[in-house]
Amino acid sequence: MVKKKKIINILLAAILLITLNFLFILNGCSNSNSTDTVVEEETNSLKNIYQRFIESGKPSILVFSYDADCCATTKAFFDDYNGTSKKILEDYKSKFNTLFINTGILDKNNMNTAIDIATQNEVLYLPSILILDKTGKAYKVIKGLFDEAETRIVLDEMLND
Repeated sequence: MVKKKKIINILLAAILLITLNFLFILNGCSNSNSTDTVVEEETNSLKNIYQRFIESGKPSILVFSYDADCCATTKAFFDDYNGTSKKILEDYKSKFNTLFINTGILDKNNMNTAIDIATQNEVLYLPSILILDKTGKAYKVIKGLFDEAETRIVLDEMLND
């Protein structure tokens, strides 16, 4: 039963990420030139970055989102979401490993890794914030819209545990 649930979660995460990327493209969205995400060099692949995070003994914050130019409503949503999440990443970068994952510009290998990370940690929505404890286990997943003050409380409480 557990294996069946894991397979279903993998499929759901893959379908979600792929579908959202296609929807953005179909709706006239284009990728931004964001530079604060995973680059394609092997040493900076998402897989290597995630592994370093897990091995660091430090808690981590990973934001799964999309940085796009498209219809006004969607653009406004992601501009607000990404702005707030990047502000949190910046404010907590001394206490957490932090990474903004722009799913719209990932190459095939990094997209597969993003799907694997999402599946392992039950990240099933885009956008989402994944908070890992210092052992690399999921502490909390915040899906979709989030309250900045509440998120900061969660992060501060985690540091005090």
